[in-house]
Amino acid sequence: MLIDADPPAMAQSCKDCRHRARPGHAEPGYCAMRIDTPHAYGPGHPLHLLPEDGGASCEHFEEWT
Repeated sequence: MLIDADPPAMAQSCKDCRHRARPGHAEPGYCAMRIDTPHAYGPGHPLHLLPEDGGASCEHFEEWT
């Protein structure tokens, strides 16, 4: 029986990212790092809406450790 030494890679997601913020337990939450998505509560707000792909292609993804 062969055992794969490396487990399959998990797809990255905003829900697993350290930059995800959930003020008031908001779902799905907001991003505290990206600036290429719209502001959560209007111009100048520090949080941004999560991307349509759920963070699958995010260059700022950092997994919670």
